[in-house]
Amino acid sequence: MLNRRLTAELVGSYSKPNWLIRHHRVTTPYNDDTFWRPETAVLREAQNDATLLAIAGQERAGFVTDGEERRQRFDSCFFALRG
Repeated sequence: MLNRRLTAELVGSYSKPNWLIRHHRVTTPYNDDTFWRPETAVLREAQNDATLLAIAGQERAGFVTDGEERRQRFDSCFFALRG
């Protein structure tokens, strides 16, 4: 049996921590503030913290993205499109 490395690439978002979002609310409409757990006053700081944690985990694994911690839904970028 050969000893091979399993290679992988990160595509898409990094899992958001439970303290950042309400996972059962993932299908809420875009910009529905009940998706996020932290209060609006500290949401940006919480997203920054989640991003730093995502980056640290990815550094340990050898690949880095921002984890898309600020994005509410994977399809939210399409809402800005016209036509």
